[in-house]
Amino acid sequence: MLTNTILILNGKGGVGKTSLTANLAGLAARSGWPTLAVDLDRQGNLQRDLGYASGGGRSLVAAALGRGSVEVIREVRPGLDVIAGGRVLDELVAQMQVGLMNSKVSVLKAIEKALEPLASNYDVVLLDSGPGEPTIQAGAVRASHFVLI
Repeated sequence: MLTNTILILNGKGGVGKTSLTANLAGLAARSGWPTLAVDLDRQGNLQRDLGYASGGGRSLVAAALGRGSVEVIREVRPGLDVIAGGRVLDELVAQMQVGLMNSKVSVLKAIEKALEPLASNYDVVLLDSGPGEPTIQAGAVRASHFVLI
């Protein structure tokens, strides 16, 4: 568990998870807290709300699968950095599901392991979860200290 991490979670789409994440991230950064927002949604809508261009989550998936490090998009707003999500998160879901089918429960730590090297650089890390993807949601819960439903 990453002690400075808050997961915004709900199994239903269209309930305001991304908007809440973007606004909380903006408020925290504006308050002077170095903030990281992580888009764990395959739709990648956080980029729409915050207005940045992304690589579609490739680096997050690579880091979670132990194939590289996470690319952080710096200073989307003053004091606010972002890790992009997108459709490539489907690859992470597939790999996590294969691991779970093979009784490798440790795959649920993939998101935590990807974020761990970065989390200490921030006062607040906010995770925006996508709807209806229980594997990513379980990994995000595992990584988070707090869950806002």
